[in-house]
Amino acid sequence: MDPDDLATVSPLTTRTIRRFGDWHADLTPPKDVVATRLDLAPGALFPTTPV
Repeated sequence: MDPDDLATVSPLTTRTIRRFGDWHADLTPPKDVVATRLDLAPGALFPTTPV
């Protein structure tokens, strides 16, 4: 079978249709960095005693 013929009957078109849209990533760091802090009791995330 000719690959060009197969491309015309293929159900998945990838040349003209972008399945997930156009993605634009802005990798520049933010101008204002917000200082955040999570105050938890010791052992809140990883308890040392069996439950």
